[in-house]
Amino acid sequence: MATSRPRTRSQTNGTNMGTNFSRLEATPASKENGLSMVVAFKSGVSALCGLVFGIAVEKSRVFEPAVVTNQMLFRKFIMMKVFLTSLTVGMFFLSVLSILPFTRKSYLLSRASYIGGLNKKGYFGISLGGFILGSGMAVVGTCPGLVGIQMGAGVQNSVFALVGVLTGTVLYGVTEPYLTSLTKPSTPIKYHFLYQLMGSPPFIISFPIFSMLGIVVFSLEMMYPWQYEVAMQASDFVGKAVLATPCWHPYLCGALIGSLQVPLVLILNATLGGSRCYCTVVSQGIINKPMEKLSPYLAKFRKGFSNWWQVIFIGGSVVGSYISASASGQYGNVDGVSPGVAFLGGTMIIFGARMAGGCTSGHGLSGVGLLNISSMAAVVCMFSGGIVTAQLLQLMS
Repeated sequence: MATSRPRTRSQTNGTNMGTNFSRLEATPASKENGLSMVVAFKSGVSALCGLVFGIAVEKSRVFEPAVVTNQMLFRKFIMMKVFLTSLTVGMFFLSVLSILPFTRKSYLLSRASYIGGLNKKGYFGISLGGFILGSGMAVVGTCPGLVGIQMGAGVQNSVFALVGVLTGTVLYGVTEPYLTSLTKPSTPIKYHFLYQLMGSPPFIISFPIFSMLGIVVFSLEMMYPWQYEVAMQASDFVGKAVLATPCWHPYLCGALIGSLQVPLVLILNATLGGSRCYCTVVSQGIINKPMEKLSPYLAKFRKGFSNWWQVIFIGGSVVGSYISASASGQYGNVDGVSPGVAFLGGTMIIFGARMAGGCTSGHGLSGVGLLNISSMAAVVCMFSGGIVTAQLLQLMS
């Protein structure tokens, strides 16, 4: 019976082993290409969401300093209508995403990412930061997420608000270790979410809440119709394309903003927010170890798409507000505060937002939308700070 001869090492290397080597060499490249495509896709989604956000905010007019001031003085309620509509719609969608089997994983990842941003923070620090943020909003007439929209719409002196925001980011980054040691709770927060405290699923708790919020928004519109709160004439709306009209109904703008939670959760595993982007921008100036030791807080924002997506999002909002304002002929028509006040207010809003762990979008729309208890406290303090400061400035003037 014939016996088969074993193949030599050279024969083996020349056939099967060669094929294996080619596969091993192709695998890293294919993975890198796949990763690049995923990042490019997510970047596109971030930019598109930012574009929609910029258009919706510009059409709502809540980026105007006078609108913010009038809300804090209870003269007009456009800002509250847009905010509550965005919160109601966003809370509804987040609740639905939490119960659907094919979206629950993305919801949980987004929720975990949100809680990660509140690491080492307690109610005192979050509340104090929220109050500072609200006070700054009354001073400058904007919040961190809307500074870029003001620039895109050509609001006067908005660039000084941006400089103040960047300065405030550096200031907080340097002082963060000391502030954290002063405000860090002795024991970690046990219940982050309202439904954990009450022992019920998220949808069961959120359903009556967003239903009541919807009733409040409807009541505000009945008492204060939006047509009488915007400084526009009837001729501004006649015979014009949708994008060419100077403003849209608060319900529409708020619904668009709240709906952005869906693509952000499903594709980016994140929720609506904007103040972290300034940490990423400023952190690019950390170029060596001594600078990194000066602010370990800012250094952690340097790399990673989880940090950069908000930069892309805010960039998209600048483009969206510019397109919207230009299409309606409103570009550069909004008065801003003085350069010094813009700088001071910009510094205050970002310092407060970073101390609180979120801004009006992060805490107000996403945190409350997720039924986060500390976010609810932050929002109360934001509006308290804004109302108190606006009243004091009114008295002083």
